[in-house]
Amino acid sequence: MRSRRGRRLKATGTVLYLWGVRVVLREGGIRFMGPSERRAIPGTSATTSLLGIALDPPSTAIPAVDRGIVAGLRRARDRGITTFEFAHRGSLARAERLITAAFPDPDPALLFILGRSWALSAADRRAFNERPGEPLDLERDLETALVEDVRRIGDRGSVLIDFDAGEAPPERIRDAARALAHHQTEGRIAGWSFHAAPGPDGLARDAAATPTAICAPLSLLDRSLLSPLADRASRGPLGVLVRDPFAGGRLDGTRFAATLGERGPSAAPLDVRSLHAEFDPVLHLGFLTRGRRRTLAQAALLFLFRFPWVATVLIPLPRPERWEEILGASSAPPLDPIELETLEGPHRGTAADGLPAVRST
Repeated sequence: MRSRRGRRLKATGTVLYLWGVRVVLREGGIRFMGPSERRAIPGTSATTSLLGIALDPPSTAIPAVDRGIVAGLRRARDRGITTFEFAHRGSLARAERLITAAFPDPDPALLFILGRSWALSAADRRAFNERPGEPLDLERDLETALVEDVRRIGDRGSVLIDFDAGEAPPERIRDAARALAHHQTEGRIAGWSFHAAPGPDGLARDAAATPTAICAPLSLLDRSLLSPLADRASRGPLGVLVRDPFAGGRLDGTRFAATLGERGPSAAPLDVRSLHAEFDPVLHLGFLTRGRRRTLAQAALLFLFRFPWVATVLIPLPRPERWEEILGASSAPPLDPIELETLEGPHRGTAADGLPAVRST
């Protein structure tokens, strides 16, 4: 069987692989199972692409850097990716410029995830409070900030606010949740998510907000939140926006390349113990690629794609030469039961997997 472009299509029962995208033939139509697969976030009007792009732009950069980012954003959209996240510590003003340049026309499929943190809200309070002695008003604060956020995006797509409560007390978290829910009801934003902290206690403070969307760090090397999230998903609707799926670049090779690239002629010798601590856990995952037709980055994505409560996996903007590898994850061999058992069972307590097993549903 061949496509219109003459490419041979690999068919397995009702599954076809078209240009690196897994297509499931079902009665009444075709379902695409690649990174552009759409998933709804419960409790919001937002729909995500299974794969999203996370950007952390500095406040300034040379024009060539911006042109490269804009080209990358357009390339992502051309490949069916519609979800774009801008980090909390990044410059929202620069994010606006990048969004405007990359997406000049309205596109209802686009979803922009904008970070709002407790610290940022405090800065907003100082900036917009005309009378310094006046009591702080979080709801008015968010009103001012969200109006500005939505103005930046305009009609180019929908906005989802990822709220980082930081060290805010529970009552202030509840205030923020009520304010965000109000703005969602008014149609200013598509929804909001709770920004979970890293570590096994990362969800401890979200009880005050009871969100149906959570932005959490998950990867093959950091699975501390998997069991809590799976438990939450078993008790009610939940959509998870996964951040840092490549564990700071260790699972896609970019961290090792950066470690070598950052070194100059006057650099001190590498600390072997530090290298072992950072990269030995990666070596323990070699069984996922040994004799397989997949890379470790693809295995990292496949591990996350399998959870039905994962709404999107947010990856750094790939370099042009990495796109085929990333998009090819959906057509790489899936993780088999033995590999999953190795990940979730016998390796508990080792340097690679000192974390509890987790249910996939």
